[in-house]
This record gives sequence, C-alpha cells and structure tokens, in this order.
Amino acid sequence: MRKGAQIKMIIVDYFSMSTSEYVKYHLRHAVECCGVFLLTAGILFGSPLPAQEVQRSESSLTVTLPNEVVLRFLLEGDRLLGLHTAAVRDVDTTSPDTLFRPYLAEDMFGTPVLMHDLIVREVKPVEGGIELHLDVRATSSLDALQKFYNMTPDPDAVEEDEVLRTLRLQAEAARQELQELAILHDTKTSAAFKRLQDEVSQPDEADPAARQQQDVRRMHYRHSFDKTQARAPSRMKDQKEQVQRFQQKIRAYQTERKKRAEEQGILRIHTDYFGHAIPQLPAESAREKNLRALTTLPGEICGHLVWRFTPETVNIAGWDWQGWRHQISYTGLPDSPEFRVLRTQGTWELEGSAVGTTVVAMRYRGLGSIEETFQDNGRGGIDRCFTTTEIIPGAVQGVPVISPAVPASLEIGDRGYGMKHRLSPWIGMMARGGGANVVDFQYRPHAVYASYPVRQGNLRTCTEAFPGDREISIRDEEWFAKGRSFTSIPFLHLVLVPPEPFTRWQSITRWQEVDQHVRDQMSEELKFLQPEPLPAAGYNTDYDWEGRIGALSGQIESVLGPSGVRMILQHQPGWINGRDLRRKKDPRYAGGGDCTPYDFTAEGKIAEAWQEVSRACARWEIDYYAWLSTIAHKAGEFAVEVDAEQGGLKPSWGEVGNGEWTRSRILYAFDPLNPVFNQKFIDRMKTARDELGYQGIWADSWQKWTVSFSAHAEGRPPLARAFWELYAKWSHEGVALMSESAAFPGLSCSIELPNHGYEDEWWFMQHTVKWFRATSRPPGAGTEKATDFTFRMYANKATVCWNTEGQKDLGKVVPDWTRMAHEYLAALPTMRRSWVLPEGAGVLWLGYEGDQKGVLYPFEDGALPQGIRASKIVEGDAVASVRKHHVLSVQGNDLLEAFGLIRGPLDDPRIGRTYKPFVGSTPAFVGNE
Repeated sequence: MRKGAQIKMIIVDYFSMSTSEYVKYHLRHAVECCGVFLLTAGILFGSPLPAQEVQRSESSLTVTLPNEVVLRFLLEGDRLLGLHTAAVRDVDTTSPDTLFRPYLAEDMFGTPVLMHDLIVREVKPVEGGIELHLDVRATSSLDALQKFYNMTPDPDAVEEDEVLRTLRLQAEAARQELQELAILHDTKTSAAFKRLQDEVSQPDEADPAARQQQDVRRMHYRHSFDKTQARAPSRMKDQKEQVQRFQQKIRAYQTERKKRAEEQGILRIHTDYFGHAIPQLPAESAREKNLRALTTLPGEICGHLVWRFTPETVNIAGWDWQGWRHQISYTGLPDSPEFRVLRTQGTWELEGSAVGTTVVAMRYRGLGSIEETFQDNGRGGIDRCFTTTEIIPGAVQGVPVISPAVPASLEIGDRGYGMKHRLSPWIGMMARGGGANVVDFQYRPHAVYASYPVRQGNLRTCTEAFPGDREISIRDEEWFAKGRSFTSIPFLHLVLVPPEPFTRWQSITRWQEVDQHVRDQMSEELKFLQPEPLPAAGYNTDYDWEGRIGALSGQIESVLGPSGVRMILQHQPGWINGRDLRRKKDPRYAGGGDCTPYDFTAEGKIAEAWQEVSRACARWEIDYYAWLSTIAHKAGEFAVEVDAEQGGLKPSWGEVGNGEWTRSRILYAFDPLNPVFNQKFIDRMKTARDELGYQGIWADSWQKWTVSFSAHAEGRPPLARAFWELYAKWSHEGVALMSESAAFPGLSCSIELPNHGYEDEWWFMQHTVKWFRATSRPPGAGTEKATDFTFRMYANKATVCWNTEGQKDLGKVVPDWTRMAHEYLAALPTMRRSWVLPEGAGVLWLGYEGDQKGVLYPFEDGALPQGIRASKIVEGDAVASVRKHHVLSVQGNDLLEAFGLIRGPLDDPRIGRTYKPFVGSTPAFVGNE
C-alpha cells in the first residue's frame, strides 16, 4: 500500500473510532507509519498549507508550530507525563531532565486532593496549535501527596493511648500550675491578669455596637495576658527549679507525640504561616522517574481538562519575539472533588541548564540579587542559593516575624540553610506583581527568554534554585472559587534570538522593554492609569501626629517644594489608630498599634494638620501618598458600622482569611467582594480624599495582607484580582497606587535588606521609589557616591527618598539634589523608550515621536557623538560635551545610530503613542479656596 493511501485510511479510522480505540490504534501502528504518525491540520481540514505538525509515537508527542517552535511531550501509553522540551528557533528553554505540567488541588481545608494523572483522549489541531483533551484522575492518597508536597510530621493526628493520655493530663496540669506561679511571682503577669479580670467582670453591654467593642477588649486582654505569662519563666529567677519541672512535663507530652508521628509515618502537608501548601522543589519532583511513579498511583477519574498551545508572535519595541501561549480549562464530573488552585510547575532555563544563565527577578525578600548569573560549582551545578520566596529565619524556631531576611555576614550558599528557610517563610509564594515579578526573564548572549501571564489576577509564583541544582525551578499558582470548573489566565513563553549575540547591556535594555510592554498590556486590560515615580520625600510618622504632621506643611513650603520634591510618602498619616487612642487614654482603645487603623478618618488637630499639608502640596503640585493597610480593628467604628449592616450576609468580611487566622484575632482583613464592606470603604476613602486630601495610596504590607493573604471562602474567588480592579478604578479618580514591595503595574517602593545588592541593580528598578526607611540615608550620604546613586536611579526612571523629617537642606544628604530633581522632572515627558549605552555608560531615552529627539543621562564625562546637538535640559543652553550627572536634551538624524545602539528589525509599536501623565486628585476644600 502506498503511504498516501495508508494515511487516508488512518484518517478515516480516526473519525470512526472511539477515544480509547483511537489511542490504541496509533500505538499499534506507530512503527508501520515510519516510526511516527504525522498529522497536520492541512490534511485534516483540506488546507493547502499545514498550520502545525503533530508527530506521535508510543513514548512522545512532538508539535511543531508554524513560528519555529517545537514542543515535545512525553507519553507512557495513553498517559501524558508533561511537556518535556520546548525550543524556539532551535533555542532550548527547559531542561530535558524535567517535565512541565499542571496540577489541580484542594489543599487548604479538609482532606487534601490532588489531580495527579493526565490521560490523553484527543489531540486536536486548533488556531495553528493544538488542544490536548485529557481525562484526569485525582487522589488523596498519602503516597501521591508525598511525591508532590513537602510533608511534615503531624502530631495532632496521632491516636491517643493510655500513655499519651497520662502525659497530656500531666502537661495540662503543669501548664495551669506554671500560669498560677507566674501570676503569684511575676509582677507583669500579675498586672496583665488583673486587667483581664477587671474587664471580664464588667457586665455585658446591651447595645450591639458597644458589645462588639467590649468583646474585642476582652479578647485583647486575654491575648496580652497569654503573651505576658508565656514570657514570665525567664523573669522568675527565684522559682527556676519549679519552672523547669513544669516545662519538662509540657515538653514531654509534645516530644512523645512528635516522636510517634515520625515513627508511624503520620504526615501532613507542610504549609506557610497563612496555610498555603508548599510543594516540593520542581527540580526534584518534576523529574521523569518521579512523574512516572506519581501517575501510576491509584485514583479516580474526576473530569476533563483541555490544555491548549497556540503560536505567539509579539513585537516588543521592534523586536520579533516568538513562542507560544498556553491555557488550561477544566470541567469536573458532577460528584467529583472540588478544587481551588491550579499549579503549573517545572523548570525553565535557557539551553536547558541553570549554569551560565542569568535570571532577572524583582521581588520583595529572598535569597540572591535581582540579576543573578548562575556559576558552575565545579560539579555541573550552581554554587548559590536563589529564591523569590520571602525568607524569615525566625520562623524556623518560633513565631515568624518580619525581619531582614539574611544577615549580611551569613553565607547563603549552603543548600541545607536555603532549603530549611525556604520551608519556613511568612509567605511561601509571593503574588505575581505583589511581591514577585510578573515577568520571568532570563538571558544568554545568543537568546533572551521571557514568560508572563497576559493579565493580572489571583496569581502566585516562586522562582528558585539551590547549590548543586542544574535547573531553575518555577512554580506558579492561580487561585479561584472552589468548584468543578475553571479556565486559567493565558500564559506566554517567548524567546528573542538576536542576529548577533547581545551584550549584557543590550539584554538589560530588552528587560526594560519587556517590563514596560507587559506593564502597558496589563494596565490596558485593567483600565489602570500608571503613575510615575517623582522626586520623593519620606515621612515615617509613628507617634505625635499633631506635631509631626503639623511641621510637614512648613517643610514643604521652605524645603521640599523648592528642592523639586513632587511626591511625599507618608507612613501612617493620622488615621484613627490603636497607638493614638492608647496615648490619649481613649475608651475606644482595644489593642493594636499605629499600623492598626480603627477608622479611615482623622480627628481634631490631626485632621487640621493633614489639611494644611494638602494645601502646601497643592501649591507645589506634590502628590501626597497616604499610608493604608488593608486591615481594620474589630473595635473601631468602621468595623462596627460594617458589621451592623451585614444583615446575615455570608461569609462576613470578618471571616476572610485562611482558617482561623483572622477569626481568632482582633483584626479584620479587607474583603472587596463583600458588598457592604466595599461600599463603606469606598465611601470612607472618598470622604477622606475630599476632606483631608491625598493623591496616592502607599499600600503597606501589600505583598502580605492584600494580594497574598487571600480569601478562601467557599464558592468565591480570592481577593487579589478584586483589589487590582478597585485600585484601577481609583486611578481614574486621581488616586495612584504604590506599595511596600511590588505593585505591578503600579509603583513599587523597595525597602532594602542587608543582603540586597541594590547599589548595582538600578537597571531593574524602573517604576520604583527606593525609600531608605531602615538605614535612614542613601549609600554614601553627603558624598558624590550619593549623587551618583541618585542620578543612576533617575536615569532608569526610579527615584530615591529617605526620612526627611526636620531637614532644612536635602543637598546635605544628596549633593546636587535640587538640580538633579528638576532635570529629571524636565526630562520625564520624553522618557518613554530607554536604551542602556554600551558598557553601561549611561541611558538614552527617546519619546513617542521618533528617534530624532531624546534625553541623555551620562554616567561619565565624554564627547558628544558626531552630528549630535545637545543642550542643558532645564536652562536650554547649548553644550559641546557630556558631563556626568547632568541631563542633556539631544537631537540628531538618528540618535540610536549615533550612540552605537541597536534597534529591532520591526517597526517600533511605541512610536506614535501619546504621553498622558497621571494627574492626582485635588481635595474639595483646596479647590474651593
């Protein structure tokens, strides 16, 4: 039989067979069909040219997309193990030792369930790509969970026998005796106990609002007493022997339960502080042998999953990026388990190796730098720790605290150290754009790789590699309303192959282009107006709001305004808060500090001082960014008012959170999906904007409270996407977004840590304000080093600030501050398209009009290129040479060619756009004056 007739018969059989018969048929005839089965969309649908090719053998499925992308999947019979390799124009993007694949799971509450097996039903050509139609199985077996998650002994699940019962009763009695001893002999515990007793002895309030405040006060005094008496043993020196005897009995019970759990293999999934499960490192769990073992474990068919791959060609700044888009849709059977998270995980590394690959990862806290080039440890693996996970050593031994991640003197190249702290973070996976990058970016001289979701949502991610690894592990999560159907946000994987190898500086320029491209794309989808970083001043007010904020308006008039400051960041601007109420001995006080707002308004002299600040800001066109944390005290008027109008609405906004975290404490986490809360909050903030005035929000702990601390109420999605939509709406009302950590596509406020090599990473801080809160001053304060650092930040569309309270001359901290600030303000409208000069000698910015006019930020003295006309950006005086730390306006027939810069082969899609700067709101009372 001729090959053409053979293929024709196969196609006829394809349309007449059942799914199982179709799969078995191809496996049986794989060798007869020249070793592979070649299926094209052209053959199937009569198109003269195939859109893609699909080659299937017994062990693999290879898809060649029409844009020079080759995707190879591994099969085992009818099982899909995962995406094995992916190449774009012959550039590999992932290791051949690992596989990339999706997992649906419910591992937040109740019995965990994991989708662990993918069974091929159909390979369907679509839009130049393919859809993999898969039947999927799920399981709750411990064997399967151990192959995917990090596990930890579960003492709570150990069955109690007579021995454990005796130890428990002894421990409970010892705990009670230890408490009584502390009340008797420790003055602090005795005082805390008396406060608690006095509060509890008061008659219950009849009014519901007053009763809520009373209940919170009682809870506060109970927590305060528990905390105080827990610390009492270290203070009771004279009762040391008794204390140790009681503590030994308490420890004996805990130790025995843990020992039994370990011996009996009674395990649970390891979680972070907020209850999110922590999977294993993909470099280990995503290996072929592990997946083969996982997929063969017992489980039940739970539904149907469609995994779509289509070709993607993107023109970014005139460069031709090629790759693919993938998206996942799931439909469960009627009685199948419900899921609430999609995890996609594997490893991504150019040329299939971490060694020699440079990654760029903007994130809040972690191990490593923003730009990290992985070096060989001499054995084929890398030599350093790198993770975007928030690392908190204190969490290993006790309650996690937010603190500097790694002391500067500590060696972080040890795998054991890195892994131990990776498993004990405050936040196990940071939100994309709210603590970690939206864009994953890697480069080598001959290729650049970028991947990102097409829109902002309920997304988390972690990029990491540890000493000895040969791969770069990337885990992604998308959370959704618990249920049996879900469609993911599309995700792009792109590669740029230059005609000649890129230098480091050219690759950095490509990163800036991709970052801005995705920022613009997400902003357009969200309808979010992007603010820009302006010369800034920081004001960290934790007490004495009347006096300290009262002094700020005068400083604006005499120092900040004339110095070119056009953005003020205010930490705690004077909302009614716990510390202020306690200071005033206000009866409304029921716990909390300055970062615990009772209500989103200001009173008395604080309100008057805030209004004066707004008047001064308006005269100098300064945007005032008011501190806001997305929590509220349960005893505050705001929470009481919202609760009073709930009307049985479930879930209550006070029930937002993971497990008992918020329900057991005196704080409510914000819930923009709760209509009563949402309207009250929006009304409060609008009133504050009109009566007090602000043009931006400095979102505190954004990476924790807002986009990582998610709601997981039954039947509802998490909160991150809802918060993005709220701030997008506010941006059209003149309210900008800046956050502690990242707020992509808003502004980021980077707070440095000892291990953060920020002084050479300004290239990656576009749209960032570097606020030196902890160290108080920029590096080299008062010297040329501070000037150089500040100028380089400006050159990359980023700014610096420090705690400027009481300062009369900003130039004493950053010499030439005023000149550089005004030059930056003059240059900003032209700063639309950036190029890093050869050898990092400076940055050239061009506008949207074309390549003939721009601004130059030189980092060293030198001559102007031939044919280039230049002038001082503010004064307009012509100059004949370049002087470092001075911004120049430059003109020429082709500025890119003149400065030795390369352009992409395609038309730059940015040319012709219109620059529309963000305009902040004007408070109503200022507008009427």
